[in-house]
Amino acid sequence: VLKIAKQLENENFKFIMIGVDKPEQQNLNNVISYEVIKDQTKLADFYSLANITLQLSRKETFSLVAAESIACGTPVLGFESGATKEVIGQNGMLIEYGNTEKIKRILLDFEKSGFP
Repeated sequence: VLKIAKQLENENFKFIMIGVDKPEQQNLNNVISYEVIKDQTKLADFYSLANITLQLSRKETFSLVAAESIACGTPVLGFESGATKEVIGQNGMLIEYGNTEKIKRILLDFEKSGFP
């Protein structure tokens, strides 16, 4: 996420990262970091606030993040891993792992015209 955020630093994007070990060490202007949030209501507020949820894990089992995002009405953009494909169904888009350039292009397109 930080690599993509750095590349999009001059665009109209804000990235919110939740579950960060040391959020105070993050230094990009377009990234807001939080430690783990256990309050499900507060977590749902963040999902609902977002235009899109990035799921960029190398390995996923069930993909609770994707399920929670979709339950809050927010589509998911991420890498193909684990059961993420089955969880998001038509509520997002998955691409091959590691293709951050494609994620960046999709985000820029999303900003202009909405999620495909």
